[in-house]
Amino acid sequence: MLPTVFRLTKGEDVSFGESKIKDPEASFVAATKSNVPVYSVYPDSNLSALPQNSIAVVGISGPLMKAGGFCSYGMMDIANLITRLGNNDNVIGIAIDIDSPGGQVYGTTLLSDTIRNVNAWKPVIGFVNDGMAASAAMWIGTSCRELYATKRTDKFGSIGVYTTIADWNGHYKEYFKLHVEDIYAPQSTEKNKEYADALAGDDKELKEDLSVLAEQFIATIHANRGDRIKSEDWNTGKMFYAPAAKKMGLIDGIKSVSEIFDRIESLAGSRITSTKNNSKNMAFTKTLTAAASESFAVVEGGFLLTEEQLNSIEARLETAEQSAEAAAKLPGVETALEAATKKADDSAAKITELEAELKEFRSAASGDGTQLPIAGDTPNESKKVRSYNDPNSAINKKADRRLARS
Repeated sequence: MLPTVFRLTKGEDVSFGESKIKDPEASFVAATKSNVPVYSVYPDSNLSALPQNSIAVVGISGPLMKAGGFCSYGMMDIANLITRLGNNDNVIGIAIDIDSPGGQVYGTTLLSDTIRNVNAWKPVIGFVNDGMAASAAMWIGTSCRELYATKRTDKFGSIGVYTTIADWNGHYKEYFKLHVEDIYAPQSTEKNKEYADALAGDDKELKEDLSVLAEQFIATIHANRGDRIKSEDWNTGKMFYAPAAKKMGLIDGIKSVSEIFDRIESLAGSRITSTKNNSKNMAFTKTLTAAASESFAVVEGGFLLTEEQLNSIEARLETAEQSAEAAAKLPGVETALEAATKKADDSAAKITELEAELKEFRSAASGDGTQLPIAGDTPNESKKVRSYNDPNSAINKKADRRLARS
């Protein structure tokens, strides 16, 4: 917040409408052993961009307040985010990364109840990664289906309630020589009475008020952890390292972050299996078409096909084989067809050429012909032979040469 104040004092422009974080979009964190993607998300993230079968990581850190401020998200913001994740079909589970000393009472129940509600249909696991889950953060953490530490030095507990009072009027009078007096309406005889009595040395009513909250806190931890609670040594407000917290039943164990993600995937169970089955079937659309089926039954390690589906695939394969054989013969048939077509084209061209020449010959003058002796005729007689019947004529010799070339 101080950098913003400094900018304001210098007269620089400051936008109070910007997001609380630089990049609110979901960011890839890791993947489980079976490649389920894990993404960090924020209240401002576009959750529709998350891929199918995702695990979402929500961070809860620092002092907890009901409403968010300019630089932080509040418990209402986180509760809204978890509700959105619970309603997002692409998200199979939620991991809550906790590192907080606790905070305001108001808002804690809201967030805790939201987590429990989402847990009814989608696994939510909390974990502390080299930090703490204290007081209100413990209230929230135990609302998760399971709660883990990642380090033996992670601390849990502070299951208790306290408040701090100060005599500000006395402070002003002593240090600033300023007399400050609170004046109440005649009807407001009980207003701030617990505080005033405590300043006067009587803190009975104030402690009774705190006791109500403490009883609710302890009862909530009991309800959240159920029969996993092994002792009552935890309800005095003390903090415990991970091994002791595990022994008491406050947490479920110590795991690595990757093991926690794998655990969420395992708890997702049928939710992720059904979506994976759909994904697997969608990857074999051609096989499904061949089997004349909308889906295959998914079993451990593969698929289960019915006899009818196998017969359908066999028939499709036989048809495909016949088509392949016909396709293999096609190049030879096409080559022969091309050769025959070329030969026919050549013959047609020659015929056209000869017809043109014949037309030319018919239109040409035949001349006087050649006198040839005819057997049986009188010596003095002669018979005239037309040039187109004379094999020695120039025209016929030319035609003979043409025919010889063909």
